[in-house]
Amino acid sequence: MAKTGRNDPCPCGSGRKYKKCCLPKQAPPVSDLSRQRLRKTEGTLVEPMLAHAKEVYGQNFMIAAWEEFTVGYDWPLSEDTPEVETIFLPWVLYNWEPYNEDLPPEEAPEVTETIAEHYLEHGGRRLDDYTQRFIKAACAQPYSFFVVTDIAPNQSLKLKDLLLGREVTVLERMATEDLNPGDILYSRIVTLDGATVMLGCAPIIIPPSEATNLLAVRDSYTTAYGPLDLETLHLLDPDLRELYGEFRESVFNPVPPELVNTDGDPLTFITLCYELSCTPGEAVEALKTLNTRNGGSEEEVLAEAQYDPAGTLTNAFFRWLRRDSAHHAGLGVTVLGHITIDGNRLEVEVNSYPRATSIKRRIGQRLGRKRARLVEEKEGSLDELGSLEPPHPEEPGSQELMESPEVQQAMAEMSRAHWEQWLDSPLPALEGKTPREAARTAKGRERLELLLLDFEGRAQGDVFAPDVDALREALGLKR
Repeated sequence: MAKTGRNDPCPCGSGRKYKKCCLPKQAPPVSDLSRQRLRKTEGTLVEPMLAHAKEVYGQNFMIAAWEEFTVGYDWPLSEDTPEVETIFLPWVLYNWEPYNEDLPPEEAPEVTETIAEHYLEHGGRRLDDYTQRFIKAACAQPYSFFVVTDIAPNQSLKLKDLLLGREVTVLERMATEDLNPGDILYSRIVTLDGATVMLGCAPIIIPPSEATNLLAVRDSYTTAYGPLDLETLHLLDPDLRELYGEFRESVFNPVPPELVNTDGDPLTFITLCYELSCTPGEAVEALKTLNTRNGGSEEEVLAEAQYDPAGTLTNAFFRWLRRDSAHHAGLGVTVLGHITIDGNRLEVEVNSYPRATSIKRRIGQRLGRKRARLVEEKEGSLDELGSLEPPHPEEPGSQELMESPEVQQAMAEMSRAHWEQWLDSPLPALEGKTPREAARTAKGRERLELLLLDFEGRAQGDVFAPDVDALREALGLKR
């Protein structure tokens, strides 16, 4: 019997992918006892360690810690700030090295001690062996950035440390419901007696698109400090928190995106108004190749034409097209503008200055100044975003047409052609290399894996989504 692939339909008939349905059930059951013990120990330590910190470092130690944690970002220390409970508190206890300026130097704790380490040595009661080992394990681990590589629903996450390259499986249940492969977490992992959990995880999920930037950061650190290890990440802790802060700011205070068209030109809605000294029919005859030579047809040009009782054309509306097979495999054409001819008036609507310049030149070539005189050039607003769409509603039955087997097969073929070309297309995420070129080096394969994880995480239900397993096979990448 053939082995069921991870992305194949589940043999149980649920309609879901095998990896999302029955595959997790086939895995050997993971004992939850170690995870429960670890989490229980973590929880029971919080209150006594905070009380110990107030006694040793003063009542305002949390304010001092927050000022250092936020590395200059103006985040309020309140229950409404999501980082306070999720990542700040574990950082205060196991990472921060406080100093009490109110105590004489001979009585002050060593600056190189965290609160947890000082509690371990001077907590006033004997801690059992497991708790001592937990505190040491937690203090030894720095925060880092982890990419989700696989998910076992309601069970565990597989993570890869983007800075250190280590791979871990963390026992998490609730987190498996909210994450997708390729998502990036700012977190700290702790392993004890075979159980690995996240001890402090930032609430903002970093999108997969940032993976390339994080790899560049890692490379810069490696150049400056040599091969990275746990000790180096402890030293870089302020830098990593600042980096997380940048991601956080981009979520809560995003920079408005620059709206551009498919050519990358800033959107500016422009209407060019011409006065014609020729008949509407002559204007259509001169301008129709803007449509028919680039994927349109004579029928489309005349589909909305109107005629007087004598049969003479008086009005027409058609699109200015560009054939794009060289730029966007399988996508066919791009609509560059819309042309309306109404008696002795010609109007052209475009959405950028470069397209306005281009169409003015083409009209001049086809009609000349004597037959078409530009009388007005109007600039519209973003409220007119829909103005470049055809003014008539979709034909009845268009949805049924899109769902027909013939159309679905054609779309699948277009998708296949696109992803075949993708294999040989230079990509910024691969530092200008094509996927085939990147697959030849370890550095390139690392970036390819992150791209494929991103594809896998957001491919559900999209007819143009890639077959990730097929891309892996074509690139010679192992799962």
